[in-house]
Amino acid sequence: MQTSFRPLHTLVFAMILRAVQPQTTVKMMVLMELGEKDLLESISDALAMRERSFSGDQSVKIGIVPVVVDRDDIDGTFKHVCSELISGVTLILDMTYTGWDIIYEIARDHSILHVRATVKMAPYIQASNDLLMRKSATDVALIFESEKELNQSLYRLISESTIRLVVVDELSDVTATKIRAMRPSPSYYMIFASSDSMESLFNAALRGNLVSRNDTWYLVFTDMTYRNFKYFQSNILDVNIGVISMDSVVCCQLLKLDSSCTCPADTQIHEKFIERMVFALLDVLERLQKSNMDLEPRKYSCSSPNDNIPTLAMNESSSSFYKIIVEVVKSDNVLEFISETTRMPITCHAYLRATINMKFLRRP
Repeated sequence: MQTSFRPLHTLVFAMILRAVQPQTTVKMMVLMELGEKDLLESISDALAMRERSFSGDQSVKIGIVPVVVDRDDIDGTFKHVCSELISGVTLILDMTYTGWDIIYEIARDHSILHVRATVKMAPYIQASNDLLMRKSATDVALIFESEKELNQSLYRLISESTIRLVVVDELSDVTATKIRAMRPSPSYYMIFASSDSMESLFNAALRGNLVSRNDTWYLVFTDMTYRNFKYFQSNILDVNIGVISMDSVVCCQLLKLDSSCTCPADTQIHEKFIERMVFALLDVLERLQKSNMDLEPRKYSCSSPNDNIPTLAMNESSSSFYKIIVEVVKSDNVLEFISETTRMPITCHAYLRATINMKFLRRP
């Protein structure tokens, strides 16, 4: 029997070669609203989870460049963006309510990769607006549990809805009295809230004698614990009200569980969406890196915009990015990237493929 041995120095060399395999760090600028800093934590958690799952052996890592957009000081925020662009970024992730057009145009013209992500309230607002349009509603009173949810929703509704809006960010006995005194009274009412807040807000509406007409009130639950809402187990309502909620199948799919799973009550749908989106972005960047595409930071000077003309390699990697990202999520059942194009792919929008359910609580 013949035995062969590989020289020790060859084995050591192979091990060292694997250990020093080059790793690319992609600088990603994250644009977020002043009241949305928790998004940064969600992104960081997703990146850390990805790194743990690969035991640190990734070909691409993302370095976050956070920029908080202060709508009361847009000029100051733009200067901050410019100071970061001078040193260069490869990818801009726009998580603002409306998207920041001027930054998008800079990215488009200088081959900086650009992605917009939908906000937490988007699926609920879209479903609610579709419902109101089907009912040919002309006006609605919208009640939110906090100013944060109100702002997310209002920017979208102003740009997309033709319905007259009455907006309330806190429903108390005082505001309930003011709403009751409005003439004409709103045709419909919608409360957007987590399950805990929904009970107190709806109780305030009941105390204020606002809930008096059938099929005019809709409760939009923004979490997955709505099944515990006390009015689901009681017969004390004397009017019919609508209930709008996220289908639990979406939760199961985000958690990569069987579609018939029992969604854990503490599941934060938007956080899981961000996690899935970050993983998809890393998948695309890794494919680009393995294809030797240019992922170096793109430098840009706001004061001398013509000084940094993108190279052919930059343009090629930018075009490949938008093509690959659509391919990567083609089989994903909850994540969708839609490229927005004119002559070439120039940005894409990340959406949650959400199913929103509606049912009625009928009076006995």
